[in-house]
Amino acid sequence: MATLKDILDRQIDSNELFSTVLELLSLESVIENGIDGSNDQETAIYVDLAQPIVKKELSLVPAVMVRLEAGALVLGIYSNQTQTQSEIDLLFGKFSIWADTHTLEPSSPGDSPSCLCELEGHLSLNQDWEIDVSGALSLRKTDYSFKNGQIQVTVRDVKPGGLPSSIPAAATPFFDQKPFLSIDADLTVNKSFGIPALPDWKIRPGDGTSSPLLSATFVFSKEPGLFIANPVFRLEPPAKLLKPMKLKDNRWIEAFDSSGKSRPAKIVVTGGSVALSTSAGFGLFGSPTLDIEPVQIGSSGIVVSCQGLRACLTDSDALPVGIPAGSRGFAIDSVEVFLPDSVKGSFAPKEIVGENLFFGGGGFTGKLSAEWLMDKPIKLAGIECKLKSLMFDFKQNSLIESELICELTLPFFERPVNLDVSLSGDGSL
Repeated sequence: MATLKDILDRQIDSNELFSTVLELLSLESVIENGIDGSNDQETAIYVDLAQPIVKKELSLVPAVMVRLEAGALVLGIYSNQTQTQSEIDLLFGKFSIWADTHTLEPSSPGDSPSCLCELEGHLSLNQDWEIDVSGALSLRKTDYSFKNGQIQVTVRDVKPGGLPSSIPAAATPFFDQKPFLSIDADLTVNKSFGIPALPDWKIRPGDGTSSPLLSATFVFSKEPGLFIANPVFRLEPPAKLLKPMKLKDNRWIEAFDSSGKSRPAKIVVTGGSVALSTSAGFGLFGSPTLDIEPVQIGSSGIVVSCQGLRACLTDSDALPVGIPAGSRGFAIDSVEVFLPDSVKGSFAPKEIVGENLFFGGGGFTGKLSAEWLMDKPIKLAGIECKLKSLMFDFKQNSLIESELICELTLPFFERPVNLDVSLSGDGSL
């Protein structure tokens, strides 16, 4: 009687999918085969292996593997009028999914890998290597710890096949539409992560005072992803771009950390939802609230307090006018502006307005300006004068243009003298 390899060599002509499976499973058992022509539009050829001896470990995605133990195997070729497709069905007595903690951190042999769940059901694999899992999953372990305890995961549920309904429609394009597994879990994280779309930026769970429990959904597919509902986290741009500031004795000074050292500014995000995936990157959805402390733009001495931040982290997020397509960062609705020490005056909130404000991987971009019908009394480098208008134009933290139009009264002059003053990149005149 023919073996499985004989049938495959003769009928399938060393199809890449089946030859790879043969190599992985090393099957040489006796088989049965047949043809199903009951469908006028499609003919199916089956190669059945009733009782294979299968004990294999296959890697699904980084840190997750599958262990196969005894079951039944069906290899099928489906031919219709337009194309020929191939599929493998594995009907398992036991199908176990394991989390390999060795991949994420050093741990004792007794702790890794740990069995996450077992399946009594059905797994299929098509010619595009897309995996479909169906059946009853039972959890075997719920609590995991990674990165020396910095990441704590408590698994609530494991679901085979399809994107879970907990992911809103707006976020589904971030994920592979045919995942083979999703995991609902509670997540506590005490470490930072990089943001590929924003080099040198960091994302840290919590508002800086605590590490909250996050409700997360892990999506396992060819392109793994993570969805978090109602998060609380902070984004930290490089300190060289935006310096955190605080008001002390009516002067703006740098806000240091608890040890007196420079720290990055904090953008605190609450509410909405966040999606991360290997293919689409990082995105915010729903109606999250974004708050940022007052920051100094580069070394200009100009401090801004921003209101109405809006994430621009995906191609579908509208960018301010003049910002190049594909840029990633945050649009700003309005700012309250505080001028450097070289310009002394009393300015009401929103008296200086902003246009097309944005900050991202390159820093702050936008124009700050104001005009006065009644001249504004100020001091420029200690000299009293009247300000008629001002304008500062920033592009990625560089002050590319500035202008202060003033009127100065000098002794022995019959009329005021007009001054056109510019500000340098370090805040001096």
